[in-house]
Amino acid sequence: MRKRFTSIALVLFFSLALVSFLFFFLASTANAQPPAQEGESTTPYPNPDEALVAAVNWLIEMHQNTDGGFTSFSIGADQAPSDVGGTLDALIAVAAAQAETDLILDYLSSNIDDLITFAASDGGTAGKTVFALILAGQDPSDFEGHDFVIDITNHISPTGAFGVTSAFNQSFAILGLALAGEPVPTEAIDWLVSLQSDDEDILGSWDDGFGTLANADSTAMAVMALRVVGQDVNSDEIVAALDFLVNTKLPTGGWEYGPGFGENSNSIALVIQAAIVSAEDIYAPDSRWMTGDFSPVEALLSWQSESGAFQADFGEGRFDDYFSTIQSIPALAMIDRTATDSNAQEMTPTPTVTLEPVLDEVATELPPEDPTQEVPTDEPEPTVAPLPTATPEAVADVSGNDDDGSQVTDSDPESEGGSGIASGDSILPFIVVGLVLLIIIAFFAWLFRSRS
Repeated sequence: MRKRFTSIALVLFFSLALVSFLFFFLASTANAQPPAQEGESTTPYPNPDEALVAAVNWLIEMHQNTDGGFTSFSIGADQAPSDVGGTLDALIAVAAAQAETDLILDYLSSNIDDLITFAASDGGTAGKTVFALILAGQDPSDFEGHDFVIDITNHISPTGAFGVTSAFNQSFAILGLALAGEPVPTEAIDWLVSLQSDDEDILGSWDDGFGTLANADSTAMAVMALRVVGQDVNSDEIVAALDFLVNTKLPTGGWEYGPGFGENSNSIALVIQAAIVSAEDIYAPDSRWMTGDFSPVEALLSWQSESGAFQADFGEGRFDDYFSTIQSIPALAMIDRTATDSNAQEMTPTPTVTLEPVLDEVATELPPEDPTQEVPTDEPEPTVAPLPTATPEAVADVSGNDDDGSQVTDSDPESEGGSGIASGDSILPFIVVGLVLLIIIAFFAWLFRSRS
């Protein structure tokens, strides 16, 4: 009897071990995203120009509220009230793409008190405000009678920090001042540099200010801030930062927010911008930024869906994401489409990409208006050309709304504009359950035979 129980225990142990092995093997296989091979396109918009137009159209069509503003971390147009923070994020993206910004600026003008309050929070928010207004062709020192440049300098402390605690926000303050043509205090630059890690394992990186070491996003932002104030690309700080970014590139060709977070389009976009403003060649086959035949640009484009949106993945599959799209658009706008050799462009205060040639190739009329939304007739419509293939049905799918306007739940495989597997659902649970059932059946068959 004891031998029989021992045998049963061994069978159960090895069965569970087999299931565990298969589960982790299949999970790692399902999550792996190998770089695209030469001659193979795995992205709906492999051309950066087309990708840029598609992303801007999705952003405006699916997330701009009737009042012209946007909602922070929006889930769709007119699903929540507009706020100046979300609107500034969208303005940076739309202006970087050189698309129409009139409606967005009208919203900010109409909510100038909220914008002043936002900029007064710290130097980072003031810097973002100035940065966005400059990209949109506005004078940040006199926007609706308010000087937002002074708002940045009002926050500087004796340490050099602009009332912030992170490199990311300090970088925004520096970028705002520098692009406004104002001198950046030396102590502000020194304070930013003082946050750079000298730890051998993460040498040259910055953390996010909230405990995440080796943060690609903050490192990329700091590089851009140092470059805009004239820091040489051969300086110790920039050399170390770029080396860190190259060394933390993932096998998939992109970057993650921090170790263990997984690749995301936001981080890839920021790193691309840092590399471009540092005169790095990210295109040449022998570039240190390449992963085989896979460039950082291709890594970014691999996160774009057919809807034009860039996607996020928090562990349950990819989905079209407002914030990922907003942060990816400026990188697309900065990509030098003509850089095929080792000569990258130096940083300029305005976007280096013009959309006019692309916009001439597609229709200029807007898609049919949503009858459930009223757009003021006395305000200009966005002039970004829609995708040639855009249809009302496709717009409904991407928005996450049913035809009757009700919100589609995350469990609906069509709510993200693709099939269940394409939108992140996995067949892995079915495989594992099937294997478990087969093992259980085999075990009871063996037990029955041994007893008889």
